[in-house]
Amino acid sequence: MTFFDFCKKAFPEISDQAISRMVAGMEAEIFRPDEEVKRLARRAVELGVDHHFTDDIDIEQVLADLVVRASHEGMIDAAHDLSDGGLAQALVESCLRYGAGARIRIPDGIDPFVFLFSESQARAIVSVRESEEKRFADICAARGFAHQRIGVVDAGGADGPELAVEGLFSVPLEELRTAHEATFPARFEN
Repeated sequence: MTFFDFCKKAFPEISDQAISRMVAGMEAEIFRPDEEVKRLARRAVELGVDHHFTDDIDIEQVLADLVVRASHEGMIDAAHDLSDGGLAQALVESCLRYGAGARIRIPDGIDPFVFLFSESQARAIVSVRESEEKRFADICAARGFAHQRIGVVDAGGADGPELAVEGLFSVPLEELRTAHEATFPARFEN
């Protein structure tokens, strides 16, 4: 079964065209060879974040403390963890909750499928106020917490807000809302 087939079966309310835009050009590699793990470990050491992979640090607590502090100090407007559904799910839920779109760019060298759907721990997406970007980056660095700007909140144009991932897909929020709100009722109707 392809990812397109899975999406079509799991979310029949989303049009074939929208699913095609979402999965165009995506290749999924579920299992990574040992060499990939070794490369990632070397990269963690190079970036100086290898201490986050030891048993004596509760990285989830570091992230929670960082997000709470940033919120209390007015640096961020919203936050969502990525542990359930990955970035894709967090983006959809956040866009629908606030009625605003987002334009996202996948960083170079990162597999789009992993970037969008990885559910690894101690990851969150935050909406940082533009005036607070440097201060937020500084508190992340002070805690040894990696961070990266991946996009912007976007109110949308004449056609309304949309969730767009550069080079992969763009879906209007109204289409996402329809699919999101119709999926469970459609699945559980008699």
